[in-house]
Order: sequence, then structure tokens, then C-alpha cells
Amino acid sequence: MLLAANSRGYHMELSDGSSGWVILVNDSQKPIEAFHFKGKCGNAGTATVHDALDSPYESISHRPTDEAMQESVILPGVRFFSDQNLSPQPSGCTWAGDIDGVIYADGSYEGNENVVHALQARRDGILSAARFWVEATEGEAAGKFTPAVLAGEAQRLSDEDRKKMSNPGCREQPITCAYWNGREQVDINMVGQMNADRQRGDTPYSHIAQFARKWREKAEADSALKALEISFPLPPELAPQVLPAPQLPN
Repeated sequence: MLLAANSRGYHMELSDGSSGWVILVNDSQKPIEAFHFKGKCGNAGTATVHDALDSPYESISHRPTDEAMQESVILPGVRFFSDQNLSPQPSGCTWAGDIDGVIYADGSYEGNENVVHALQARRDGILSAARFWVEATEGEAAGKFTPAVLAGEAQRLSDEDRKKMSNPGCREQPITCAYWNGREQVDINMVGQMNADRQRGDTPYSHIAQFARKWREKAEADSALKALEISFPLPPELAPQVLPAPQLPN
């Protein structure tokens, strides 16, 4: 459900007035789960996405000004610092930009419908990748692959995700690009999780499986994702994307 333009439930601030950290302020009575920012200053351009599904955990972001943890879901009245910092440019230009798409926890949304469609496709990619990793680490697959093999497979998939994002490119196929960006978000975090466990000497196979399962459960339980699947379904070539299970090295 698209909210009326005159009832916009959020606004954007910059931490230093005309530059600095991009801040979303939730002026509505509903939690915000995801948003997209796009900005331009002369020849410089940038964009960022925040999504509560970017991690299996509830607190996923450090506020850059003081490193305090921020909840992944932006509650009413909260000022949320994104990870986007708009630095003053040598040309002296003024940054122009806005948060052009927002998804609320109840499945309503605001902003550019094409932007929201891409946000939803990215969330579908997150769910698809989380499901893949649960299948790769549980059931018949449990214990079949070492953490080192799984880390190598996760890195390979992450590299493939980025290739699919760049060919044919996000400008030409933004929905496809967003989907693979969502999958890459999970795959690269699986690499980090496995490598961190190995460096600590903490390599129980069940820990990796639990990480994937927690992520899948969080995405599958997300009401907004379910609601927007109807409004913004994936293109047929992406629904579903079934990947082969990890293979043991020769």
C-alpha cells in the first residue's frame, strides 16, 4: 500500500547541516524496516541502503558519532544514523539528495515505487540466500563440509553475486541487481562468520548452521516482506533461484 505523498512519515537530516552523516528521522507512528538514500553533488554521486534484514541480529549498526548500537528497526521518533557520510566536495557544490524509498513494518511504503521494488527484490535475495545456507548446513548436509570448505564456497558465491550485479548492470536491470545484492549481503557475511570462528578457534559446525537458521527465520517471519511479495513479485527468471549444494574440493 503506497501512502499518500502529503503524509510522508519521515524526513532526512545531515549531521553537519549541509554535509555529514545521513540521518533518517521517523516521524510516523510505525516502525521503519528499510530505506534507500541517493545523493549528488556536482560530479559526485552516492547511494546507500539500510535494511533490518541485513543481519540475523536486532542491533546491527553502530552510530558513527559515538559508536552506540542502533536497533535495526527504526521505531517512531528515532533519529537513525546511516553509514553514509557526505563529505564536503572540493568544488564547493552543495549535496542534493533524499531518502527516496521507505518500507514500514506493516508492509506499507513511501517514495518512488521503482526504488521500493528494488528494496523488496533485495530482501527476496536475502531470504533466498539464507534458505540456501540452511539447506547447506542442516539435514543430510550437516557435518558433510568443513567450515573451511563452506567459507570457500561462500566466497565463491559472493564473487558470483557481484558479477551478476555488474552484468548487465544496476542501471539497466535495477531489480535483478538488487536481488543479487541481497544474496551477496548474506554470502559475504557467511564468509566473515566462518573466518571469525576459525580465527578464534571456535569452529563448531552447529554454530554456522545456527547463524544461517536465525537469519532465515528472521526473514521468513518478516510481515513487510510477505506483504510486498504481492505488490512487487520477483521476475520469473529470479523466482526461484535454486543453487547447487556446496561441493567438496577435489
